Amino acid sequence: MTPTFSESAPDLTADDVQQLKLLSWGHFILGGLTVLCGFFPFIHLAVGIGMVSGEMGGRPEPAGWIFVAVASALIAFFWATAGLTIYAGRCLREQRKRTLCFAVAILQCVFFQPIGLVLGVFSIIVLIRPSVKAAFERAEGAPVAF
Repeated sequence: MTPTFSESAPDLTADDVQQLKLLSWGHFILGGLTVLCGFFPFIHLAVGIGMVSGEMGGRPEPAGWIFVAVASALIAFFWATAGLTIYAGRCLREQRKRTLCFAVAILQCVFFQPIGLVLGVFSIIVLIRPSVKAAFERAEGAPVAF
């Protein structure tokens, strides 16, 4: 037996559509802010490179590699989470990949205080609504009900 779509699946309300649009914009803004925050570790990266190369006043310091490693890890973390946040905003706008959007909302609650906490909580509240869940499933082509 092949699964079919249920005719009783709730449709998105105007409020759901508006809130998904606002959440999408919130993800874009938070992603942009995260990209900007990812530029601050470049200061430590420059200091670390200066320490390793000996340009900071004398002989090369091997401790500079710690600065280089930590700064590189922070830059990668900030830019990866920024990309993921922006991608989740795009997925919210297109109503697809609900699980990814949900996971990003949880990560925002944990890592990006206080803006990410507010955005993450509101995203979770909207994503658990039956009408929004059904809309994401319809957009993915998955059966809503058997």
